[in-house]
Amino acid sequence: MIVIILVGTTAAFFIWTSEEEEIESSVDVTIANGSGRCEKASDNEKLLAPSSNRNGGRIVTIEVSQEMAPNAQVVLELNVNKLNNAGEVQGLKHNSFKYEMVNTTSNKSYGSGNFSTISEGDKIKFQNASDILVSGNTYTFTLYLWIDGTIGENPIEMTEQPYDFDIFCNITGTD
Repeated sequence: MIVIILVGTTAAFFIWTSEEEEIESSVDVTIANGSGRCEKASDNEKLLAPSSNRNGGRIVTIEVSQEMAPNAQVVLELNVNKLNNAGEVQGLKHNSFKYEMVNTTSNKSYGSGNFSTISEGDKIKFQNASDILVSGNTYTFTLYLWIDGTIGENPIEMTEQPYDFDIFCNITGTD
């Protein structure tokens, strides 16, 4: 009985850590309004697998600068275009599939959560009213997407699920 449990656990871990999966997933960045620059600086394009922290997942960095006003704010919006294969009820719609947006230049969080109640077509808004962008400076924002492997069982239905997100960047002046 112990051998069967160990083999089952090892097989499940192997499936989760396999890097031979062909998964269509993208995260694109566009500027929506305002005067400034928002562009994807890097993307580790890592496949999703359970991780002990956000650094073990997919990490997308965005560079933002503005020339609009002495002080401005940015609102980033994650548009969920695709989440799961067609007809999949749960898949990535689970409380262990998490996201967080951080201004890594100022070390301020712009919001975090999970995808348990998110559906295709939903928009997730990230903003921090106390974080001001100074004209002419460049700021780095980081979007973390990961499957939290520390909260218990991650359903096998989460494997090989595609996702497609757009990030819209809206820079507005405050002066």
